[in-house]
Amino acid sequence: MGSVADKITKKIVSSRGSKVVDLASWREGRKMALEAGLGDEGPIPAKFAGLDPCHGIYALAENVASLMAESISGMREAR
Repeated sequence: MGSVADKITKKIVSSRGSKVVDLASWREGRKMALEAGLGDEGPIPAKFAGLDPCHGIYALAENVASLMAESISGMREAR
């Protein structure tokens, strides 16, 4: 019997190794990342440029964690 984290990890790893790409999911993920301010502008997005550097990194980490939680919440294993 495995933990929920093990089940979610196994599902993520198995989907990464798939030869088939779901373009609709990719587009949705890209859209979510752009809305969160995670574009192609470098390590610290322009959205966080005016903030104190430490707070900018904190806010970026919060956005990434939020995106991950949002995407994992749709998995059956997370119920």
